[in-house]
This record gives sequence, C-alpha cells and structure tokens, in this order.
Amino acid sequence: YYGACVDAVEGESDTTDNCSYEVSVDVVAPDLEVGRPTVDDASPPMGVSFTLSATVRNAGDIAATATTLRYYRSADATITTSDAEEGTDAVDELAASDSSAESITLTAPSMVGTYHYGACVDAVPNESTTDNNCSAATRLAISEPRGFDLAVGVVVNTASPNKGRTHNLHGHGKKQRGCDLSSKIVGVLVLALFLRQCLRLRLKPHSCRQGR
Repeated sequence: YYGACVDAVEGESDTTDNCSYEVSVDVVAPDLEVGRPTVDDASPPMGVSFTLSATVRNAGDIAATATTLRYYRSADATITTSDAEEGTDAVDELAASDSSAESITLTAPSMVGTYHYGACVDAVPNESTTDNNCSAATRLAISEPRGFDLAVGVVVNTASPNKGRTHNLHGHGKKQRGCDLSSKIVGVLVLALFLRQCLRLRLKPHSCRQGR
C-alpha cells in the first residue's frame, strides 16, 4: 500500500487530514517451479541408459525469460544445486502459467545402490521467489546387470541324418537389457551351441550349416 502525508505548517487548525488514503499496488513477477521428475526405468542396471524427464512451469503473473534447467544426482532425497550435476537443458521463454517439458538421457551409476535424481531451474530476473526452483527427488535403485539368455532352436533337413550330407541348423541369441555382451560374442556363443547340437546328432561339424 502507498500513500502520502504533508508536513504540518505553523498555526494549522487541523492535522488529522494531512495523510491520504492508501492505494494498493499489485506487484507482478515471474515465478519458475520444477515438478518432480519421472524416469522410464526406476531400477536400471549399472551402466545402462535411462531417461529423466522434468517439467518447468511459470507460476508467476508475467513472462519469464529463457533460462537453463540443470539435472542433478544426489545421495539423499533433497535436491540442491550443490549436488552432482548430470546435464542441462535450455528452457525457452515461458508466458505466465505456461510450462515446458524437458528430458535427458543419462547413464546409471556403476555401483549398485539407491540414488536420487532431480532438477533445478536457474532463476530469471525479478523472480518473485526462488524457493521452488528445485524439484523434489525421484528415487532410482541401481541393480546388477541382468543376465544373458541364449537359445538355439534346431531344425534338421532330414529326420535321418546321413554322413556326407549338409544339414541346416537354425538358432538365435537373445540379449536382455543390461547385458553388455557384443554381437560378436553372441555369434560365437550361438556357433558353439550349433556345434554342440551337431555332435548330439552325431554329425561331423563340417556337415552342419547355419540356417537363416
């Protein structure tokens, strides 16, 4: 509220009306806030990529200038700018009540355990409050790498294999998420299982041919 008062002068008959009535003034400003982030996998294996998503909203009365959203990893459930920064996103100018959905692809830590992720948006000029510029934390439980699942299905081009003939064997390798075996290693394992099936069928290894 604003108003004005005039100093009394000598001999003034009444000074009770020397101050005006109040005038209310509404101060408008931007106010950025960050919602609790979400992840596409709350328990990724060590070293595996996951996506962290967060939304920035302008809860103020006027537009907020462009700024930066910073992603953090924390050992506790409180996200602050002193936590380990994992990456950034550019946030465009936001009109009052507008929001912007952001996301980043991160790599899970190399140690099994519980971690907390969140995001903080850099303050913009004249922001009414910065107490809500950091989000609540999202919990991730980092797990051991998941195993390798390799299967071989066998199809022989005759029910009675004969010596000297070529026989087709069909197989495939399936790698679960979190396993870092390369495609070359998968091929070697599949070939080894092919040869094993050949021996079971009492075929010489050179007479077995991998089918497609």
